[in-house]
Amino acid sequence: MTTNEAPELSACSAPRSTAKVFPQSSFFQEPRATALPSPAEIRALNEASGHYRASSLNHPPPVITPSLGLAVKYGADVTIAEVEAQLLMRERLQGRVPVPEVFGWAEDSGQQFIYMSLIKGDTLQAIFSTMNESERQAVCKELRSLVNAWRALTEESDSYIGKISYDGLPISHLF
Repeated sequence: MTTNEAPELSACSAPRSTAKVFPQSSFFQEPRATALPSPAEIRALNEASGHYRASSLNHPPPVITPSLGLAVKYGADVTIAEVEAQLLMRERLQGRVPVPEVFGWAEDSGQQFIYMSLIKGDTLQAIFSTMNESERQAVCKELRSLVNAWRALTEESDSYIGKISYDGLPISHLF
């Protein structure tokens, strides 16, 4: 691909597993920890937070561990297809759209766990009400450039609509 060509999307044919760790990721290359926290440790951290959804099976709040630079999204509604899409978007949009690095994923007791880099900063939800008009306009301008980067992606010549893993299974359960 030359620098003037739009990145091309293609279905991923990676084999499925119940856990995957990326030892080459920055989590293991930087002195953070020797291993990712286990699903049990993530659940315990969430329950200790006292959040009203901490024990939810389907959609508990993410666990944020700033000291490890780690965010963990998990729940029964989280899918490995999310991981695959995030990996692809990070690869294809590197430097144009901030996409957290995936350190690994796991499945435990019907819940999927995505271990990813923590992107530091305030959420727009937390600060929007304190922003003035020019700051809001600047955010809109930045969002426009991000959306334009997504829209510049092209698909491979064989059109396909479905899960990124192209495992031949229908996606009708999503609708």
